[in-house]
Amino acid sequence: MLAPLREFSGKVQRQIELVIAPEQLNLREREADIAVRHVRPVQAELVCRKVGKLPMAAWASASYLEEHGVPSEDTLHRHWFIDGVTRQFFAMALAELGHPIPERQIAFCSDSMQAQRRAAEMGWGIVGLPNYVAEETPGLVRVMADQGSHLDLWLVARTDMRQQMLLRLVYQHLATALQDYFADLPPQRTSLLSAQP
Repeated sequence: MLAPLREFSGKVQRQIELVIAPEQLNLREREADIAVRHVRPVQAELVCRKVGKLPMAAWASASYLEEHGVPSEDTLHRHWFIDGVTRQFFAMALAELGHPIPERQIAFCSDSMQAQRRAAEMGWGIVGLPNYVAEETPGLVRVMADQGSHLDLWLVARTDMRQQMLLRLVYQHLATALQDYFADLPPQRTSLLSAQP
């Protein structure tokens, strides 16, 4: 995805800096020029394009499952969960599927996806993670069939990006590359809570 950006050398002055941060950088204050976000911005000074849906599923460690059992629709009230601090996306996804979980069942909170993943590895509870992250994490087991859950991904920039050649080219390239990537992902299954041992 990044390699084609080298082709801009000689055509335009360029310096590309990739920042990965758990918090949203302020594009209006020029903390970044282009961002990938999982929330659609509402500010009129920003332009955005939906570039894909990031498949998510529920995961837990083998040690957690050994101690607490494999979750099902009927046993969710006996389980512990891992979620965010400022936004609890996993709890919201479960609630939309008709399985609200009380806040007292959220055993570990962090806005860092890596911290959530590590907490799941250590047996704190069940976590909602992007499939590509969990599948690369030894010891995590998918505990519920993916429920059609996903995070929408948006490519965001300031409106003045259209007047700056490099930003416009990078934005167009990233939009196309991300849309192509997510179009090639396998479709989500929609069955609910079919636990896998």
